[in-house]
This record gives sequence, structure tokens and C-alpha cells, in this order.
Amino acid sequence: MSKFIQPIFVGGTGRSGTTILSKLLNQVDSVYTIPQEIRFITDPDGILSLKHALVSDWSKFNSDFAMERFLKLMDHLKTRYNGRYPNHGLAKLVSDEFYETWVREFSHHFIGHTLKSGWAARVNLMNKGLLKTFGKNALTESFLDESYYCHPQSLDKFNEVSGQFIQSFFNQVAKLNNAEIIVEHTPSNLIHFDFIMDAVQHSKLIHIHRDPRDVICSYKTKEWGSSEIQMNVHWIKDVLSQWQLKKKSISTERYLEISFERIIHSFETEIDKVCNFLGIQYSEKFLEIELKQHNIGRWEHDLDEKEKSILKSELKNTLPDYEYTN
Repeated sequence: MSKFIQPIFVGGTGRSGTTILSKLLNQVDSVYTIPQEIRFITDPDGILSLKHALVSDWSKFNSDFAMERFLKLMDHLKTRYNGRYPNHGLAKLVSDEFYETWVREFSHHFIGHTLKSGWAARVNLMNKGLLKTFGKNALTESFLDESYYCHPQSLDKFNEVSGQFIQSFFNQVAKLNNAEIIVEHTPSNLIHFDFIMDAVQHSKLIHIHRDPRDVICSYKTKEWGSSEIQMNVHWIKDVLSQWQLKKKSISTERYLEISFERIIHSFETEIDKVCNFLGIQYSEKFLEIELKQHNIGRWEHDLDEKEKSILKSELKNTLPDYEYTN
């Protein structure tokens, strides 16, 4: 595909406005927002996990299991209502044929060969008994799992191959939707943009932040959050502190930080920043997205005095970084 496709990653703490920003950008004709979080970069067993096993922590055994888990993850993400990501269906975005070839070619960059292996973590008591009694032969191997032998990778080579893999997915989505900019909004893009930036040329990040106290309130209502406010506070603080550290080494040309609250209260000013950053024109279609039904300041009435006291103490050094008052 000869047309240049711009990859844009939206990130945040989660519950901070990544989805609403993506919906706004999708109103621009040249922009297509992937409707679901792609997850295969930053989720456990995704590309980042594979990087550790092939680059910094390589061994025959680490790389074997990492590749197996990566392929299982991609299989779970492929078809909706299947596997451990029941609401995902990435193949529908790019076609089944593309998806199968895309994953296979990526894995083949790293897999030297496959074999039936009897190493400790791949055998059970029955396997051990058969191997000890009959030795390794066609019969006993038929009871063994397939193992992947993956060669160790330099960081530069891994980033190159991974970047091409990610970019080709974006290119295919763009081709099928006649778009020039593709937006992806997995919240954890924020703390992993250092890797994404190195792997995916010309990628940019938009960090949308929201008052951490409101984010923490929202976490309490979600099945993946905690009902204990202290646990949610730790999570938010750690995400934001990781970003504060990482952004010191990232050029400001590669990322933009915007406020969820300012999108609601000063829409044109804040969205103009986004348009300038992406090189797109303001669209009247932005106004078609409903922005009023959001709980700004919910922490003031949703939390009791003990919880508010915890937030005041825990967030006293975090809130000023994002111009929120304690």
C-alpha cells in the first residue's frame, strides 16, 4: 500500500475519556477509529511480553512458552464470542484471510523450527512414563505437545519486525475504510508508548487525562476495579507516575496531552489542539457527539469523608501535575 497511513495511539488511565475522544476523531472523513481496543501490543502475552522473552530474557524455554501464549492470544482476539476476549473480533476489521497470514508471517520471523519436546514444563506423569519406558520415538512423540524454538533477537530487529506487523494491521484497516489516519485507543498505550514509538515509525500519542478522583470513583463501579478506594488510588498513581517518568525521554512532537474536563467545558479550544497535532481540519461533525452526560466532580458526592481524606493525602503530589486542585 503506497499511501502513507498515520498511526495515532490514544492512551490514559482508563475511564479518562479515551473512548469519547476516539469517537470524536472518527467524525473526520480521513480518520478511522478502530472500534475496539486491539490489545495485542500491551496486554499480557502480547508483543511486549514476547519482546522480553526474545530480547532481554531469552532462553529456549522462555521463548517457547512466550510464542505459544502469543499465538493463543491472537487466536482469542480473532473471533468475537470466542476465547478469553469474548467482545473482540479483530479479524472482522481486516478479513479472516489477512489475519491468518498476518499472524503466521510475524511468528515465522522468530520461530526457527517446531518440535515435539519432552522438557519439564511440557510433560506430565504419563508422558514421562512413556518416554522412560519406550524412549523417544514416533509413538511417544505423538503424546507430546509441540514446542517452538525461537532464535534470540536484538532489540532493533525485534522493534523492526514488530513495527511492520503493527503498521500492516493499521494499513489494512485504512485500506478497507478509505482512511489516512487510524486511531487506536487502548488506555495502556500511555505507559508503553516508549516501545510503540520506537517500533512504529511516525506514530503519535494523545494522552487524555481526567481528574484522578473521578477516575477512581469510576473504577469502583467496574468489575475489573476494586471496591476498596485505596487499591484504586495506587493503580492510578502508578500509571500517572510511570508516564511522568517516560515522557521525559519522548519528544513533545510525538505526544499531546489534553484534558477531559476542558473537552467538555472549552470544546473548541481543546479540540483545536488535537486537530493541529494531527494536521486535520476542524469538523462540524464533532458537534454530533453527545458530551454532556458525564460525571465531572462525581467524587465530591459519591465518596464519604474518609475516602475523600484518603484521596487528599494520596494525590497531593499527583493532582498539580495535571492542574487539578487538591
